Amino acid sequence: MQQIAHHIEAGTVLDHVLSDYLAGQLTEGTRRIYNCDIRQVFGGVPTWEDVTSLRPEAVVMWRNEVWNGGKGLAATTINRKLTALKTFYDHLIARGMLQFNPCNPKLVRRIKEKKAPGARLGISKEELEALLAACHIGKNQRANVRDYTIISLMYTCLLRRSEVAAFRWKDLERDGGRSLIVLPLTKGGANDFVPVEQPVLDQLNHYYMEMGGASTWLAHFGRPIEECPVFLALDNGHRGDPISGHGLNEIVQRRAKMAGLQPLSAHILRHTGITHLLMSGCSIVDVQIMARHSDPKQTMAYAMMLRRLENSPGRTLAQVVQAKRLRF
Repeated sequence: MQQIAHHIEAGTVLDHVLSDYLAGQLTEGTRRIYNCDIRQVFGGVPTWEDVTSLRPEAVVMWRNEVWNGGKGLAATTINRKLTALKTFYDHLIARGMLQFNPCNPKLVRRIKEKKAPGARLGISKEELEALLAACHIGKNQRANVRDYTIISLMYTCLLRRSEVAAFRWKDLERDGGRSLIVLPLTKGGANDFVPVEQPVLDQLNHYYMEMGGASTWLAHFGRPIEECPVFLALDNGHRGDPISGHGLNEIVQRRAKMAGLQPLSAHILRHTGITHLLMSGCSIVDVQIMARHSDPKQTMAYAMMLRRLENSPGRTLAQVVQAKRLRF
């Protein structure tokens, strides 16, 4: 493979280049995941020989092997690893070290899988009510109030796990007479905000008081509460630490089990909120703004799935079968 900038001996470990690439990512979570992805693909920190010898056909073969027609890694996981690899090569090209990207999407296609309706549309209102009701089960009142607040916030504000985990008290602001959660760094890398309604504000205040007020955060972090994370872990191993994305998943999974529901992830609450807004008659534009979808096609996917399920032409055909069915 032709070099542009300078000669690098075969076997040279590109640890500093990888570090520079990772430092350019916007969040610590992305840096950690991409670092793991690239090391997995190359079997460690890549050498100059590794990156110059990788060909598109080898990447395609790897993609097919690990996916195995849906029997291996999930399509989203494989696509994320391909993105990490592509952007790493983009970094090398930008530094003048290479001129060819073997992971170019035109050469290595991403895997497209249609999500099952439940994965896209979330849960019903009755199931959500059961999930919230499960937060009243158990003797740990602090955990009950915290979990109820988290579920309410994710559902009503359409928040992602990373946004809840990064939520600081200072991010709760007033502007134009409305309460907002300011999101310094969203999935797309831009700052944004989402309005918070009074019932959720009341629940946040209830959680704050149940936790013991500002002294709880001050005692653990040693700095003003405005700088502290809102949601804290309450299990013995991590008591007082900021809640993580994994911890949010565990909370929702545990409450779903208490409610007798199927296993759920925390992100299902965002899907559920978007679906319920569309079902209630909110416009796609308004829901897109609330959900902070950069592309309206993302919001349209929910609307199209709802339409496909609720207005299925198969109902017309089923009426014929119903009318003509034999009595057994």
